[in-house]
Amino acid sequence: MNLMMAAYQLSLAGTMNDAAFWFYAGNLRADYFSVVEGREFAGLARGLYLSVGRPAIDAKAMLDVPKMAAMLEKVLQWDDRTFETWCIENDLNSKNEKLQSRRKVARKQVMDFAKELLANRDKYEKQARDYKSPEQILLERNAEIAKDIDLNFTTDEIERTIGEHVLKVPANYLSPMGKRLANLPYFNKLNLTIFLPSFSGFTKDNWQNTGNPGGMAQNRIAATLVHKRQDSTNHDSDGEKSEKLFDEFVASNPPKIEYLGQEFLLYHYLKTKLKLPTHLDDVYYVAGDKQSKDSFYLMCHANTFASPNTLTKCQAFFLDHATQIYINAYVPPQYFYLWRELRVAFRGFIEKWVVQ
Repeated sequence: MNLMMAAYQLSLAGTMNDAAFWFYAGNLRADYFSVVEGREFAGLARGLYLSVGRPAIDAKAMLDVPKMAAMLEKVLQWDDRTFETWCIENDLNSKNEKLQSRRKVARKQVMDFAKELLANRDKYEKQARDYKSPEQILLERNAEIAKDIDLNFTTDEIERTIGEHVLKVPANYLSPMGKRLANLPYFNKLNLTIFLPSFSGFTKDNWQNTGNPGGMAQNRIAATLVHKRQDSTNHDSDGEKSEKLFDEFVASNPPKIEYLGQEFLLYHYLKTKLKLPTHLDDVYYVAGDKQSKDSFYLMCHANTFASPNTLTKCQAFFLDHATQIYINAYVPPQYFYLWRELRVAFRGFIEKWVVQ
C-alpha cells in the first residue's frame, strides 16, 4: 500500500517512469498480501489508488508498450529479490500456503497483462494517446461553458410573476446565461445566486468560483424566492410553517447566548419544546426578529462556531409582509454575524424588483 501511495505522489510530481514501476510493484504485493490470515488490507484505499492513480500512470506508460512490458518484467524480478526480506520485515511466513498460492496467481496476472499489452500494442498505445486527465476534461468543459456564457450573459431585467406580484429581476441573479431564460418555465418561484460581500449576481468570471475543493461556495448565497402561500389548499406552505415556527419560538422566551459581542437565541433539540424548520436534531444559534415591514431569521448550527472551516451552511428565512414574498436562503457561516446586513439586502431586492 505504501508503494502505491508513493507511486501516486511520484505521478503527481511528473516522475512517470518511476511512478509506473512502483505502482505495479505495490499493486502486486498488495494483491497477495491481502489474503494472509490475520491481515486486513485497506481495500477501499487501494481501490481509490487504482481508480484515481492508475489511469494517468497507464496513459504515460502505454505510450511505449514494449517498454512497459519490460518494466512489468522488472517488477517480477524485484518481487523475487525482495520477497524473503519483505516477509521477515512484516513478520510473515514465506512458506505460508495461502500466501504462496495467491502470490503465484498475482504474478501470473502481471505476466498475462504484459502479454496482452504486446499482443494489442496499437490498441493500448492509441488509448494512451487519447487519454485525458480529469483536470484536462474539466478545463475543456469549463472553456466550453465560458464561451456559452460569453454569448448569453446579460444583466437585463427579466419579468416574472410571483403570487400576485410582477417582479423585474436582473437576469444575472438567476443564471450566468440569462439570455436563455426568456422562454424557460419558472413554476412561480425564482432560484437566486447572490455573491458576497457585494450582494451582486453572476458575472462572466465568477460563475466557476466555488470557494473550496468540495464545491460548496463560501462566497455566495443560494436562495429561493416564492410567494408565502403558493397553492390553494388548506395546508400551510413552507413559508407559513417557517414564519409560524419562528414566531412561536421567539415568543417562548428561549435562552440567550452571547458570542463575540452579539446576543443570539439558543435552540437545543433536547431542551427546547418548540421545533424550528430544520430536519436535524441538534443545537442552533438563531438571530433575527419580526418587524413591521418584514420578518427575518437566520439559523446556524452551533458546531459552525467551534469549527470555522466547516462546510455547514446557515439558513435564512425572510418574509416581506406587504407582498407576502418569502425568501429561503443558505448563507455561508462567516456571514452569520452580519445578519442585519443580510436583512437589509433582502429587503432591498424586494423593493427594487417588485413593480406591482
